[in-house]
Amino acid sequence: MNKRYTLTLPLELYERLNQTAKFSKKKKAEILRNALENYLDEIEDFAPAIEALEDLKIGNSKKLDNIIKKLKC
Repeated sequence: MNKRYTLTLPLELYERLNQTAKFSKKKKAEILRNALENYLDEIEDFAPAIEALEDLKIGNSKKLDNIIKKLKC
């Protein structure tokens, strides 16, 4: 099921979106969905590392150690 969401863009960003839509011949909604999905995927990939660094600040290195182990595999 799809949900509708309304947002307000600064003029410069809106104009860039329009230009991209014209150039790519894609709908603005499709461009925004793809951009949001890519952004969220990226954030989700980095979330464990950010959380581990926050824990490291308070002296807990367990999460960071686990991430390093996974990266070495």
